[in-house]
Amino acid sequence: MKKPNANMAGANSALASKTVQKIPLEEIRLSSGFCFRNKIDLKAIDRYQEKFQQCLDDTVEGAETAYPFNEPIYVFYDGEVYHVIDGWHRVTAAKKVGLKEIPCAVFDDHREAIRVGLASNQEHGVPLNDGDRAVRIRIAVATFPELSNRTIADLVGCNSRYVDRIVKEGQLRTGTQLVMGKDGKMRPPTKKHKESAIQLSENPPAKSPKESSIPKKRIVGELKIALELPEEDDQRAQAIIGVIATIMTDGFADTTHRQNFLQLLISSLNMCAD
Repeated sequence: MKKPNANMAGANSALASKTVQKIPLEEIRLSSGFCFRNKIDLKAIDRYQEKFQQCLDDTVEGAETAYPFNEPIYVFYDGEVYHVIDGWHRVTAAKKVGLKEIPCAVFDDHREAIRVGLASNQEHGVPLNDGDRAVRIRIAVATFPELSNRTIADLVGCNSRYVDRIVKEGQLRTGTQLVMGKDGKMRPPTKKHKESAIQLSENPPAKSPKESSIPKKRIVGELKIALELPEEDDQRAQAIIGVIATIMTDGFADTTHRQNFLQLLISSLNMCAD
């Protein structure tokens, strides 16, 4: 489903303007609300862990540890902590080997951070699969309901027909909702209504209700990773708290949905205790 992504809707320009800075890993969180993948690749974490460990082993005492990747970690700063928007596998591996800090490009605008996350990993990192792109399409429609399917396809780097399919299967749009095309005009999402296009300034996009796009298996994967983290510096406890915070706040507007995920967390912890 991948295609060349000539227009990442401003993501590249946003990255170019960021200054890379070292952020302590204890201040960085892996929050499901900012995960743009269908699942975490445990083999990739193992590979990255070996790279980080090699750098630590090669570091002369008193010298700064080298960073073995070309791209920094992309994070969103909410005023208190930093949420990873690109670099989940690297951050997990770095925490496992006991690295203290890591180079990051920091975003403090939520929508800009989501846009960059949606466009990430198309030229570096663990390759995206169709499941990853489906997750990104759902997040894109929920966060940017004003964008047309074709514009979303450009953003996440896939064929527009695939976006049409995911939107239709998930019933992600209402029939009366207007979407913005590449020309900046608002239209109904169906092609047959193109003649009714109007300017964006005359018709602001309709707001869609907040829906969860976080699959249960991702929560399970995060919990497994959290439980494998070292206890030093409360890394394990912080990661588990992060999973709980995700369940309570990140996209779970429905009370029953939250309760189901909390029950899943409790069951998983009880199994680990046994």
